[in-house]
This record gives sequence, structure tokens and C-alpha cells, in this order.
Amino acid sequence: KSLRDTRDILTNVNIKEGYQFVEDNPHPRLWRILAEHALEQLNFTIADKAFVRCQDYQGIQFVKRLRLLDDKVKQKAEVAAYFK
Repeated sequence: KSLRDTRDILTNVNIKEGYQFVEDNPHPRLWRILAEHALEQLNFTIADKAFVRCQDYQGIQFVKRLRLLDDKVKQKAEVAAYFK
């Protein structure tokens, strides 16, 4: 149920409310969903925090690498490649 609720919140309201919901109902899978949603929106701060919470070191490194890219198009391309 929390999984479905998290997806609904992320699609219908802003990401900060989604972050608060996942913080109130913590689970590694919910943190991963939040991180992926934040990446799609290029919100690296939330993505980084969520990857830390689900203990995904590769995700943290990926966000660091994305922050170094100066072009939004390149960042979106990297995110698209990450989800393939």
C-alpha cells in the first residue's frame, strides 16, 4: 500500500511532499522510487538524500557525476541511460 501511495503522491503533488511521506514511512524501496523520480526531474539534492537513505553507493556516485555536467541536455541523457 505504501508503494502505491508513494507513486500517487509523486505523480500528483510536489516532490517535497513525497520526500516527507517516505520519511514518515521509511523503506529502502520507497527511497529508491523517490530517488528515481527526483532524477527524472533533475532534482539532485533530493536524489542524493534518497540514495543515501537506501544505501545505494552507485546512485550517490551517479548524482555526483551528474552535478559535474554543465548542460541539462547531457544530464537528461545520462539519466535516460541510467534507466535503460
